[in-house]
Amino acid sequence: MCSTVVYMKTKRGTNPGLAEKVRELREALGFTQGQLALKTGLSVSYISKMETGQVGRPSAKTMLTLAKGLRVDENVLYQAAGYSREEQRLPKDPLLRTAFMRAEEELDPEDAATIREIINDFVARKRRERAARRNHGTK
Repeated sequence: MCSTVVYMKTKRGTNPGLAEKVRELREALGFTQGQLALKTGLSVSYISKMETGQVGRPSAKTMLTLAKGLRVDENVLYQAAGYSREEQRLPKDPLLRTAFMRAEEELDPEDAATIREIINDFVARKRRERAARRNHGTK
């Protein structure tokens, strides 16, 4: 199994933290919204909505694209957006890995978030079960 970092959204709705950070970074580079749109391939409308806090859950692909355009590590944007880092194990099976990684791109944000929650709940339950078996074996 391979380890990767998965970001889970901690709050729903508008995103003022991300809005302020994107605007701050864009202005620090001296970019207009149009220039940032050209650098990222995102629309001016989307960037405007993001900067006014109207975008609640950008996809991982969008966050990475935006980070590259703003010349920052994507973790800066994830933190501003209120995501928390959780270590997850991705399966070696290429089909499962592909399905997991493409969920952000192919599903709407709400469905992708639901699937991440299901996976995280399942993994947490399995960890608790393993811990309980270890603890039971030592008593």
